[in-house]
Amino acid sequence: MKARTKLEHEIERMAKTMPPITEKHIKQAKEKCFLHEAWQAGRDADCFCTECGHQFHIDANTGGTSCPNCGHPLTIKRTRKQHLTEKKYLAVVTTLCGWQVVRYIEIKKQINRFGVHPIAYDWCEVARCWIDEDGKYRFQAVSISYNFYFSSFRYSTPLSLRPEKSNGYDMLVEGVYSPQRILPVVKRNGYDGRVGKDSPSWVIRQLLSNSYYETLWKAGYRKFLYQTQEINALQLNWPSLKICMRQHYKPEDAGLWFDMMTNIRELGLDERSQHYVCPVDLKAMHDEMAKRVTTKREKEREEQRREELRKESNTLDKKKAYFGICFGKGDIAVTVLSSIQEYEDEGNKMHHCVFANRYYAKKNSLILSAKDSDGARLATIELSLKTFKVMQCRSAYNNKPKRYDEIVSLVESHANDFRKAQKKTQKLQPCKQ
Repeated sequence: MKARTKLEHEIERMAKTMPPITEKHIKQAKEKCFLHEAWQAGRDADCFCTECGHQFHIDANTGGTSCPNCGHPLTIKRTRKQHLTEKKYLAVVTTLCGWQVVRYIEIKKQINRFGVHPIAYDWCEVARCWIDEDGKYRFQAVSISYNFYFSSFRYSTPLSLRPEKSNGYDMLVEGVYSPQRILPVVKRNGYDGRVGKDSPSWVIRQLLSNSYYETLWKAGYRKFLYQTQEINALQLNWPSLKICMRQHYKPEDAGLWFDMMTNIRELGLDERSQHYVCPVDLKAMHDEMAKRVTTKREKEREEQRREELRKESNTLDKKKAYFGICFGKGDIAVTVLSSIQEYEDEGNKMHHCVFANRYYAKKNSLILSAKDSDGARLATIELSLKTFKVMQCRSAYNNKPKRYDEIVSLVESHANDFRKAQKKTQKLQPCKQ
C-alpha cells in the first residue's frame, strides 16, 4: 500500500531510520519463546538437549537437569519425537521520533535429532505498529499468503503500510524484549511493560484512546480486559464495573462475570445492585441467572408457539361443521378432534406426529380419535374429505392397531354423516348469465 496521507508519509520516512534487529533480540527470543527441554525416549535412554543438540546420559530419574555441553537448565520430557518445527513471536517495544513502536519478530526453531545440524533457527521481522500520543496507529507488515488450510507470512516481501484499522497484526507473543522503551504519555496512562495475554500494541493503543480500558488497567482489573476484546462490553457494563472497583471486588473468573451480567441484563434486573454485581459465590449466582434466563426463554417460546397456533386455528375453524360428529359400535367410540389442544394431546399420548406435522392445517383431511369404553385411546384416524376413505389408522408409536379392520370399517360406514356436514360448508355459487 502506498503512503497517501501526511501521517503515512511520516511513518515511511521514519521507518528508514529504524535500527535493525540485533543478536541481542534473537538471543532473548530463543530464551523467552521456546521451552527448554531434554528429550528422553525411555527411562534409561540418553537425553537430547533441544538447545544445542548434545546427547548425554543421566543416572537419576529427576524432573530436570542441565546440559553438560551448553550448561542450560532443562526439563526432562519423555518423548520419541525426532523432528519438531515451532514458530513463536517476540515483541520489541521501542520509541522513535516521538512515536511508540511495537516490532514483531517471528522466530522459527527446527529440531532434527539425528541431523547434521540438529538445532537451527530462522527469524524475520514481520510487522510493526506505529502509535502516536493520541492512540492513532498504522501497521507496517510483510504480505500474507492464504490457502485453504492456513495463512503464513511471505518473508521475501518488504515491510509496507497496511490499510487503516488493520487489526490482524495484533499478535499474541510468547515474550517481550527487555528493556522496553516507553513514551512518557504511555507510562502516564498506566503501561508498565506487562501485557499478560494481550498483544502489546493492542494494550498501548487502548490505554491511549479508551478511558474505560485505562481506568480498569490502573485499578488492577486486567482479568476483565484479558477476557474481552470488545470495548463495547466495557462500556455496556461500566456502571457495574464501577461498583466492583468501589467494593474492591475482583472475581477469579472474569468470563463468568461477563456472562452473568449478560443474563442479569436480559432479565431486567438492577445492574447497579451490589447483590447481583458482587456476589459472594459467583458460580452459584451465574448458574441461578442462567437458569432464570432459560425459564424466561422457554416461556417466550411457548407464548410464541401459542400465538402461531392461534393464527393457524383459522384453518381448523373452517371444519366446524364436522365438529361434534361421534359414533360407536360395541366398546369403540370415535370422535372428531375439534381443537388444536386436542391435536396436541393426541400426539403426546399416542407418541406420533399428528400435532408436530400440523395435521390440523390440512384442508382435505379430518382427524378422528378412537377410544374404548374405559377412555383408553385405540387409534388415530385420518379421513379423506374427498373420498371419505380412511387414509391412515395408527395406534401408539405409529403401530398398526390390533382392531384395525373393525375401526376402519366403522369410520367408513358413517361416511354419509361427513357428506352431510360437507354440504353445509359449501357456499352456493352465483349462476353465470
